[in-house]
Amino acid sequence: MRLFIASFLCATVACGCAETHRSETPKVEQPVPATTGIEAPVSNSSAIGTAYPEKVDVERLLHQARELEGKGKFETALSVVNQALQSDANSPAATTMRSHLEEIIKRI
Repeated sequence: MRLFIASFLCATVACGCAETHRSETPKVEQPVPATTGIEAPVSNSSAIGTAYPEKVDVERLLHQARELEGKGKFETALSVVNQALQSDANSPAATTMRSHLEEIIKRI
């Protein structure tokens, strides 16, 4: 009886494997599209995924503000962010960080 069960299991596994191999569709390599030569501008901004070109001095000030925030110096960090906004009033990263810091200061 054990021999029958063992041979039945082997036959079942063999049939199952054979059927899965037959049902698989062959993989077709897709060609890689050629680049147009026009690439999206890359920014070192903390707001990844945006196309806004942050100014170097704004990025430096925002980095300094993040360090101050990490040390718990929220008021000082906010003043540094305001300096960044004086340099570039349209900076989305600076505007977002200012809102973030203002919310933290309200809770303190």
